[in-house]
Amino acid sequence: MERRCEGFGTFDRAVFRICIGGRLDQSWSEYFAVQSISVEVDEAGLCITTLISEPVDQAALVGIINRLNGLGLPVVSVVRLPPAVENGPSELDDTQTDLQNGPGEDE
Repeated sequence: MERRCEGFGTFDRAVFRICIGGRLDQSWSEYFAVQSISVEVDEAGLCITTLISEPVDQAALVGIINRLNGLGLPVVSVVRLPPAVENGPSELDDTQTDLQNGPGEDE
């Protein structure tokens, strides 16, 4: 039986969770055009910063990643978040993410 995958095009806008190694504070949110920035310390004592983007297309996402690269900050993961359900919780509200799968918990 054929499984159908949800399509996502180059020009479609989405919200992304971008995890990087290192520490950035909230003052960088305008530079990266992101909704929020949070920092966690993992079990090894390393700082992991999570950026939640505004709804962006692929070109803007690449721009954010290029800016991170220009600052020498390693990208740990990039995840497209599911669209928020009307009157329901979104993944942005979920702060119970396992550190092994990437940070998501606020300070």
